[in-house]
Amino acid sequence: MTTTLPTTTSEINADWMTRALRESGTIGADTSVSSVALDPAAAGVGFMGEIGKVRVVYEGAPTDAPSSFIAKFPTASVEVRTMMHPARIYEREHRFYAELAASSPLRTPALHHVTCELADHPDDERYDSITIDIQPRWKESEISGDEWRFSYTIRAHRKGEVIKERSFNRLKWAIDALGYVVHIDDKSHDRDAWKRTEHLCDQPGCPWPATAFFERLKEYTPGGDEIVGNQTMTTYRQFCEDHEQRGDCSRDDAEHNYRRIANPKA
Repeated sequence: MTTTLPTTTSEINADWMTRALRESGTIGADTSVSSVALDPAAAGVGFMGEIGKVRVVYEGAPTDAPSSFIAKFPTASVEVRTMMHPARIYEREHRFYAELAASSPLRTPALHHVTCELADHPDDERYDSITIDIQPRWKESEISGDEWRFSYTIRAHRKGEVIKERSFNRLKWAIDALGYVVHIDDKSHDRDAWKRTEHLCDQPGCPWPATAFFERLKEYTPGGDEIVGNQTMTTYRQFCEDHEQRGDCSRDDAEHNYRRIANPKA
């Protein structure tokens, strides 16, 4: 059974829907999803995320489970996710549906599944290094003449991949635009390069593939206070062989706060 974690509506398949609906108790073990019809544009793509519609056909034992679902995913924009991260926007929405919606006077949709989410390492700053390099080039022109010209290229690196790259004609312009390019500019972002780092170790700066996977048992604020009442969302971290030993100093990133599991994306 294919269990690769989808990141957009278009990546959902029948095998994954079967597992997801069984885990939530929406369908039993003797019922499965035989096919899915996906409409990623049913509700559109907004600033903070994507909402699509998934129609399913069942096989096996009869079921009164819904024949269609609404799927929600965080935005593909790293810049927006980074902006939302300090306010825990996606987690807050999840917690509302998982823990408060049933007792709320508001009319809300039923929650059928919450995916396993990768928990960012508390020291992960998204990029390992940011460089500004000079790029010389020789220009030949019968009109204006021949000369050397120079551009200054900002590159944001993550685990050996160039995630962002943008060039300017003046070094001062590159320096002035550095914060914008790194934190806001979405056009310079290479999403394929970012995806190529998702299987790597969560240790900041480590470029090696993850070989050990851990469920995070408790969640803590940056100040070290435990966040209670979040039992419905499973988060995990992944490390390579050199970094799977986590020590006992931190509360969040510590061996006593992890339980070893199989690769959740396998």
